Amino acid sequence: MAFPFLSDVEEVEFQIQHEGWNIYELSDRTILRIRPIILKFFKLKGVTAPAAPMGLGISAQNVMTVKAKPELKGVPSRTPIDPVHLETEVEKVEVQAKPFSEEWNQYTLSDGTPVRVKLVLISVFRTKHYDQLGEPVYVVKSDNILAVDRKPK
Repeated sequence: MAFPFLSDVEEVEFQIQHEGWNIYELSDRTILRIRPIILKFFKLKGVTAPAAPMGLGISAQNVMTVKAKPELKGVPSRTPIDPVHLETEVEKVEVQAKPFSEEWNQYTLSDGTPVRVKLVLISVFRTKHYDQLGEPVYVVKSDNILAVDRKPK
């Protein structure tokens, strides 16, 4: 589905009911904590499809943190790391992720419709960079899935 023009969407107000962390142990023994932060819900005018239940879409940003074993830590970075550079970097190692917990975040739309959002991990790569605390920097590919529940009567 192509991204709609702004004139084709209607923003929908919402309330946060529950937002939790997905927690994974990576194959290099690092603990990864990640969660989506929903910025907006919007309805796509004239669209209903399994990929967009009720024609509903989201704008979201992921937040993540890691806790690595001491042997994986490095010299802390003194400058911000460019995320665009990380995506195209050749020197990165794919690591496998084993879930400890995966949360459904829960929201209520302004019309009372309950909606759940879940981050789905696709792949994780460790780069040669370190954050300001000396933790290794990872590139995470993920997607968010939506489930629209029935409105309470």
